[in-house]
Amino acid sequence: DQHDNEYIAEADERIKFISNFSGSNGIGLVTKDVALMWTDGRYYIQIEKELYPGWKMKKIEFGEESLSDYIYNNLSKKTKIGMDFSLFTQSRAKQIKNKLFEYEFIDDKENIIDTCWGKLKPKYSCNKVLILPEEYTGKSVLDKYKKVDEKIEQIIESNKNYRLLINKLDNIAWLLNLRGNDIPYNPLFFSYALFYKTSKGFSTHLFVNKEKFDSSDLKKYCTENNIQLFDYKDISKELENTPEGISNIVDDKTTNHRMYIDIINAKKETFLIREDIIENIKYIKNPIEIEGFRKANLKDSVALIKFFAWLEEELVTKNRKDLNEYEIGIKNKQVREDQENYMGESFAPICACRPNAAIIHYEQNENLHSDANKDLILLCDTGAQYKEGTTDITRTVHYGNPTEKEKEMYTRVLLGNLSLERL
Repeated sequence: DQHDNEYIAEADERIKFISNFSGSNGIGLVTKDVALMWTDGRYYIQIEKELYPGWKMKKIEFGEESLSDYIYNNLSKKTKIGMDFSLFTQSRAKQIKNKLFEYEFIDDKENIIDTCWGKLKPKYSCNKVLILPEEYTGKSVLDKYKKVDEKIEQIIESNKNYRLLINKLDNIAWLLNLRGNDIPYNPLFFSYALFYKTSKGFSTHLFVNKEKFDSSDLKKYCTENNIQLFDYKDISKELENTPEGISNIVDDKTTNHRMYIDIINAKKETFLIREDIIENIKYIKNPIEIEGFRKANLKDSVALIKFFAWLEEELVTKNRKDLNEYEIGIKNKQVREDQENYMGESFAPICACRPNAAIIHYEQNENLHSDANKDLILLCDTGAQYKEGTTDITRTVHYGNPTEKEKEMYTRVLLGNLSLERL
């Protein structure tokens, strides 16, 4: 999507709508004659099952023909290439355009797939934003403002007034100690942010659906933390109209291509940086955050003990043969929901047996699942979001008598993990 999220809202599932492929990494090319979809090794099995007739899978890996290679080798230099610039980071768009410099690229601002989708296209969420208190974050918004400024001063002159464009939703959520519920498995809300440093101090212009902040607590919070609200779509106007005496700071790896062009067209002093400033600050966790991770994992441990006790009861004591992967995934979610400060799953649960366990990002559902029993290896790759932190835990279990080969494979994986711990 326009924020370069791996997990995206239903309204942004354009690849799934047009091709039926539901993996988290894909890039498609449609011409008058062919429809091609590139993805990586996590999805080779899945994509061949899902693609609509007429689509062809292409591999993203070394030695295989890339999208740019295909265009260069098969399409006339007179071909015009439509591309929604907001769905590519500046660095990715630059890479593609540099390789295909002889072609004309057109910014598909309306997005032709959205046009095809029409009235059936899902609506974006309008859920309220949640304030995450310092007892979970360890630092106030104003503390984080100062930390960001310290980092920026290492890059540009300390006496400059500037504004930093923040395109990534997790960076905005971290900086402002706010959480949302706009994207499955991610406690984020759709927004853009411009972090300002001027003679008046630090402030943030937040471009968002204002209905999400329609409460007295949120309005008071914004005032206390120098957060000014603007309509989500007005970010382009502000980028095009840079105030006098303000320098722009842009990270080309996280800023989408359309916004980058808006900034360049404003013809103001712009610092193009090669690092995600907020991401680099987030890497180093404060003591409250570290303790939060411990608490989150303790909660998850309790939930998983209950889950595997239930699973053993169903498969061994009751000797069920009709317990399917989908039902197992539902139960896994239920045991976590009982934990305090639970905010949802951190990704779609992967509860898989038989060949499904070989699909790296397998996602069972009501219509796609296999039955489990005590004589099969069962993979459970699941996680949760808590106010204290995020978990992602994989366990492989067998409640019957595994074969010698299964024992050997399990042991080799275990030895590999233990070896990594000793490095």
